[in-house]
Amino acid sequence: MSLIWKIDLFSKVSATEAKCAACGKIVKMPNRGTKGLFVHARTHAEYAAKLKKVEDKQASEKNVMDKMRYVSLIQWNATK
Repeated sequence: MSLIWKIDLFSKVSATEAKCAACGKIVKMPNRGTKGLFVHARTHAEYAAKLKKVEDKQASEKNVMDKMRYVSLIQWNATK
């Protein structure tokens, strides 16, 4: 699931449209993509800040997971 849904700004209207809770605009999602939702979210300062926090948190978690995989790989190689 895309991060955009975690900031509670949009509700799905259909498979290809979502409604903005802040301004009521219907945002198109061609091919069910969320790029337009990200662009629209950044027009609302409060939600842009929430989105940045969610993105930063995901990047941090990914970094931790990458480090854990690297350490596990080193430990695994050391047992050979």
